[in-house]
Amino acid sequence: YKDGILEATLGNVLNYQVTGLTEATTYNFTVTALDADNNESPISNALSITTNVFSACDTPIETNLSDLDWIAAQQEYLTPARNTNISGGPMVINGQTFNHGIGSHAQSEIVYDISGSNYQNFKAYIGVDDSQGANTNASIQFEVYGDDILLFTSQTLTGADDAQFIDVDINGVNQLKLVLEKGANNLND
Repeated sequence: YKDGILEATLGNVLNYQVTGLTEATTYNFTVTALDADNNESPISNALSITTNVFSACDTPIETNLSDLDWIAAQQEYLTPARNTNISGGPMVINGQTFNHGIGSHAQSEIVYDISGSNYQNFKAYIGVDDSQGANTNASIQFEVYGDDILLFTSQTLTGADDAQFIDVDINGVNQLKLVLEKGANNLND
């Protein structure tokens, strides 16, 4: 919770990065836990955090890729979606909800021009959206390219897998390409 308002619901994940905070502002964060019977624990003690003040020379620490316009996007089924899954619902991977991101269906390729941006890393959680339920057909693999050089390939992920956190060095990259490969078939990918 951020200032008493639900910020995120996490599955079996022990970390979460809060985005979209205002500079020079104090926030109070608390957590609760649910057991297997859905009983909620008392709210934790608050952790009070004050964000930094940025000067005109400072660069923002983080940019959500879903806030940027891609220069090219193609996929075999429907169209990529910003901040929702491709059906327009919330992005949820094995119980963990994400407010920012890109919903896509394999086979897909999304390209961004990031020249002159001075971005250092591409960080993301990747996985199969819970909208596919326990569907055993879904199997995907993620790839990240910088200037047409493969920088990252994930293992094959299914609907049973937790969200996988990736951190890819993109220092000096001018064109970032995100590729979603289909698994054994292209059902529910």
